[in-house]
Amino acid sequence: MVPMTAEPEIDFERAEATRASMARGLSSQLDGDIAAALTRSDTPDSLLVRPFQAVSSWGELRGPDGPVDVPQQWRAGLPALPAQVNDAEDLTRLYAQVLESGSPAVQAQLLHPQRLIDVWPALTESLPPCVVEVWEKRFPELMG
Repeated sequence: MVPMTAEPEIDFERAEATRASMARGLSSQLDGDIAAALTRSDTPDSLLVRPFQAVSSWGELRGPDGPVDVPQQWRAGLPALPAQVNDAEDLTRLYAQVLESGSPAVQAQLLHPQRLIDVWPALTESLPPCVVEVWEKRFPELMG
């Protein structure tokens, strides 16, 4: 019979201190609003390892207002995105990936301002709150 081993105790205070330290360490590398948003307690750990980015101005968004040809690297996921998206559900999934993981250059290329406004309510339900916070503060147009 294999002896039962005790579960290791989790030091939540130490984990939270480490997490806060990671977020503070990013402050010199990121825009101030993004660095501040990453200190939220509900920020996914993945964003502390690879922080999100955001375009600086609304005018930079020049994505198509019709079907979007999806670059290969953005088709991953479950279920995978098709090579071209136009319906609201696939567009919302693509936009969520681009907002959370895309560079400002990719965001400018793929995101269309009016379409972003149109799918924003659905995006606020799926994106991490820190991403929503930054985009809504930078672009009040999103809040209707």
